[in-house]
Amino acid sequence: MTNVATESMSTRWVRLIAKLIELTQTGALEWNADATGGPLLPTERIIESYSTTYSGQKIRIARVATKYFSDEDRFDWVQSVVVQLVDDSARGAFDIPQVTGVVELLDAVRYKTLRVDDFLKRAGV
Repeated sequence: MTNVATESMSTRWVRLIAKLIELTQTGALEWNADATGGPLLPTERIIESYSTTYSGQKIRIARVATKYFSDEDRFDWVQSVVVQLVDDSARGAFDIPQVTGVVELLDAVRYKTLRVDDFLKRAGV
């Protein structure tokens, strides 16, 4: 059974991510690199994290590695990108569902935060 409200909400999340990508690429939305600190859990660690405030809401995007066990002492680290709405203390968070564009948003954030365009201009290319 298909839930119309869920489909509508998914579309809204996709539109939000697309808007964040657009604003990031044009420079209208600035992101800051966060200190990654320690692991979230013994089986999870933050590889990189960035945050911004958009429309009065703090947003965090992070690349996270999660330990997946194939046996008691055998595991692999699997990476994923997480976008969250966070409160002022950065403790409370709501994970935005994994939708189209999340990885592209992280790419845009990294490109702008690392000032790749400026580097290319300085390099004369």
